[in-house]
Amino acid sequence: MLAILFTLIFFPSTNASEVFPYSTRTKSYSGWNSTIQGDVTALGMGGATVALPSSISAAQINPAGFAMVTASISAQIVSNTINDQHIQTSQNKYDSNQWGLGVNPSPWGFGILYYSPTTENGNYQSPTTHQNLDTTISLREVRFAVAHAYFENKLSLGMSLGVAKAVRELGPYAYNSIDVDVEVGALYRLQNHLILGASFIPQNTINASSDVYAQTDMPGFNQAIISPAQTTLGLGWEPNRFFKAGFSLTYISSIRNTALLADQNKVVGDTAVFEPRLGGNYVFAEYKYLKMEYALGTYFEPSRISGESSRMHGTMGFEVEPWFMNLGFGVDVANDYKNVLIAVSVDIVRAARVLDIIPKDPVPPYHGFFPPMFVVSADGLPPGITQGEATSVQPTNLKDVKNIIMDIPERIEEKVNAMSKGSSSKAKKKKLKKKIEQKPEDQD
Repeated sequence: MLAILFTLIFFPSTNASEVFPYSTRTKSYSGWNSTIQGDVTALGMGGATVALPSSISAAQINPAGFAMVTASISAQIVSNTINDQHIQTSQNKYDSNQWGLGVNPSPWGFGILYYSPTTENGNYQSPTTHQNLDTTISLREVRFAVAHAYFENKLSLGMSLGVAKAVRELGPYAYNSIDVDVEVGALYRLQNHLILGASFIPQNTINASSDVYAQTDMPGFNQAIISPAQTTLGLGWEPNRFFKAGFSLTYISSIRNTALLADQNKVVGDTAVFEPRLGGNYVFAEYKYLKMEYALGTYFEPSRISGESSRMHGTMGFEVEPWFMNLGFGVDVANDYKNVLIAVSVDIVRAARVLDIIPKDPVPPYHGFFPPMFVVSADGLPPGITQGEATSVQPTNLKDVKNIIMDIPERIEEKVNAMSKGSSSKAKKKKLKKKIEQKPEDQD
């Protein structure tokens, strides 16, 4: 009985392939949905980070963050597993992967990041040839971001250029094409670490890569993928390095003649909608080699799919950072929806600091458990939001970052040489000790 239960939970059975309920594809695909893609904090805060883009994931929606609120050097790799039954059946989950690297030599900021804003997949049966076909529709983007702060870091403006790949795979057929898009963002710093944020992403259409009726399994499959225009405004507050909270409101424009992969009778994005988000994050423990934090959030997802209801989401994130490891869990749940993130990773920047490959950041005194949440303090925050405030640490400037990057190969070589010399010295000592311990007759 236990073996059967274990099998049902961890190795659930899959039903026969679904048959496409249409014989010829005539509508485009949607290139966007409300799924939060990112790290534990961004997911736990419900994606309410347009005014608090302090990580690679959060800066995805607002590139202006790279010049104001991100760390001097940061890197990230995350993966989410999503099950959205409004888009596809419960059998068909999909993964969303993201990675990025950012540097913030004040007043500049630069970033490169990869993410996949939408995916629809599943195993479907052709109604004409009756072939079972592994099918995927998705977008995958690499974005290059640059930002600059003005007026003594009161204002940050950012732009990211994206190279988007439209993936359309139907069994043995692959209709992939590439296009470019652009995103702009802004941050404005008020008093007491209040920040206004805004971003705009124009509508983007990636057309068919070739003849849409080139095969018989699903004629017309090779349709365009259309992403709606998005305008987001938000307010964030980060009084100190332990607590932050944000609110955002996104306007998503309408798009025409788009429908789900699973059923093109279900129209997507026919009307424009507003999507509000709210969330907060608190570092409740801080020691030299340990940090723990949690996040809570919520957002309202107005339905953009015909026949499906709107949903209220609840989000949560918990993260433990021992030494240079990141261990975390995040979840976003709603009716017929689950987005799960399990983070087990090495922070390569913190690891490089521990190994003395790049210089350690000076840090203010640690606070242990339950540090103050609402006291306004500049200590430990990026210089972009603490300009003109008294702080015990000095910001990293452009020359510092340049020198850090240029010194990395030399520091790695020094570490390797030191390890090699250490191993050689130990071997010599061991050999000498063995020789001394030998008996005189053995030495003759």
